[in-house]
Amino acid sequence: TVLMVLGTLSMVAGGLLAIGQNDFKRLLAYSSISQIGYIVLAIGIGTPLAILGGLFHLFNHAIFKSLLFLNSGAVEYATGTRDLRKMGG
Repeated sequence: TVLMVLGTLSMVAGGLLAIGQNDFKRLLAYSSISQIGYIVLAIGIGTPLAILGGLFHLFNHAIFKSLLFLNSGAVEYATGTRDLRKMGG
């Protein structure tokens, strides 16, 4: 269906765009695009277990990604940069 195709495209596009990033906040944002693709794909499958898994992943992703962005803000504040190359990463 349409949701399955869009979810798959989002997974691939987010993953490919994240690979070339040196800005760690952009890296996290593209990773979120990819993860939302997994969620949309699961909802597009439409079985009760897939929908439950997608909703669980949505809840889990919201919590851990917000903590990662909080941590990235602390790292940016401490180092003065978001560029992974300048941090040695």
